[in-house]
Amino acid sequence: MACEWSVGDRVRHAARPEWGEGVVAKITPAVVAGTRTHRLSIRFARAGLKQIAASVGALEPADGPAGSPPGRSTEVARAASGGIKPELSDDALLEQLRCLPASVTDAGLPLPDRVEAA
Repeated sequence: MACEWSVGDRVRHAARPEWGEGVVAKITPAVVAGTRTHRLSIRFARAGLKQIAASVGALEPADGPAGSPPGRSTEVARAASGGIKPELSDDALLEQLRCLPASVTDAGLPLPDRVEAA
């Protein structure tokens, strides 16, 4: 029962892209539907701490696009390489993102509603 994930790995949940990137914080053995697996405790940027069974969760590595600097989020790296050229520093951009209204940032709202609010 080898686990493909390690503590500290950056991951994304394919079915929940609105959660953003997460970092594996803890790995414990578990049994799900009679199958031995691992339960991952993952701290997501926009959804907090989630417990996900490795055999059931749609997890994928959160590696940035080829050539992106390590440590930068996928969204920032994508913007920097794809025509969107932020004129603000990363810190100033993050501060503006923190000021967005809840109707745009609430992970509990459906994505189309949040996009429309933006």
